Amino acid sequence: MVPLLNSSFLQLGRLLLDRSQHSLSATSQRVAESSVLLSAQKVPLVSPSLTLLFGNSIHGSPSSTSEIAQLPTRLEAEILYQKYLESVNPIVHVLHIPSFRRLLESFWTNIDLGHANSESSVALVLSVCTAAAASITTIQSKAHFGLSQEDLFQRLQTATEQALVRAKWSETTNIQTLQALTIYLVILLLATLNSLRC
Repeated sequence: MVPLLNSSFLQLGRLLLDRSQHSLSATSQRVAESSVLLSAQKVPLVSPSLTLLFGNSIHGSPSSTSEIAQLPTRLEAEILYQKYLESVNPIVHVLHIPSFRRLLESFWTNIDLGHANSESSVALVLSVCTAAAASITTIQSKAHFGLSQEDLFQRLQTATEQALVRAKWSETTNIQTLQALTIYLVILLLATLNSLRC
């Protein structure tokens, strides 16, 4: 099943790349610059885990108390959010940035007050952080997070997948969950395509 999924990712990626090569507008140049930033990174060849694909039946239900441990700190999330705006958003323009900024402020306020965030909000914040982690250098990752870029990406990938499962991505019509899933899958697609170019 995973090879079939990788094949689908590759076909989608080729289609997206073919379409993007037909336009040389200012927007496409900005996208190309951001794409270079993303492709320069050594993101490991990744596929969605079985947990994401088949839900909690594989590894059991992730506990909501582990949510806080999996989240980056507020400062780390802010650094990743800025990197997302610089490097990812021009390519994967899925979010309305002012709305996401309000969600992010509310998200951290809830954590500070000890209130629970919706599963869709957790999935979206983690998805943005994962996408940003794919675009930072190992030096930046070590400096800001004390981890290699690969370790940071894998940690956030696992947390994002667990959050998507808790948000019931396969059954939802919730826009935040669908945005989180879209961002996450496009980043996996780009990572796969970049690894094939090397």
